[in-house]
Amino acid sequence: MLSLNLYELLKNTQFGGVSLNLIRKFAKQVLKALQFLARRDVDIIHCDLKPENILLRHPKKSGVKVIDFGSSCRSNKRMYSYIQSRFYRSPEVMLGLPYSVAIDMWSLGCILAEMHTGEPLFSGSDQFDQMQKIVKVRCPIGADEINHVRQHASVFNFLKCVFLLLHCTHRIGIYSY
Repeated sequence: MLSLNLYELLKNTQFGGVSLNLIRKFAKQVLKALQFLARRDVDIIHCDLKPENILLRHPKKSGVKVIDFGSSCRSNKRMYSYIQSRFYRSPEVMLGLPYSVAIDMWSLGCILAEMHTGEPLFSGSDQFDQMQKIVKVRCPIGADEINHVRQHASVFNFLKCVFLLLHCTHRIGIYSY
């Protein structure tokens, strides 16, 4: 029988995070699972990778299992447009763009950062706020621009934020794995 999920583990640390050594052990195992899912003969996108969907095999050991494939799909048969929990949602999913197994890598990166700090990397209160937090970290733009977007939360400014994100991700090659 499986044990705690990674969210419960964080909760047990009073959201203080866990050691880098333990995170490294988790990362290797989840990366191995994602590598398997990405194989051409398997071709499965998990679509909801989050701490609650990674379980410890045993409460006193570092072995983990990825669970809950209820939202998963094949890359050529994407069934849902509303996928991934907000804090772990990739930019292309937020923008309604075509997605691939790379979205699970984005989620894993967010999870690993959270496991270390005890807090979500991008903790937006809604999709717009989520996008702002990603843009702010991934593409350093001036405080004036960030404040302008905050003060004028309209469709126009959401599109401006989207444009900035697309420009920045293209400029720094965010998806070159």
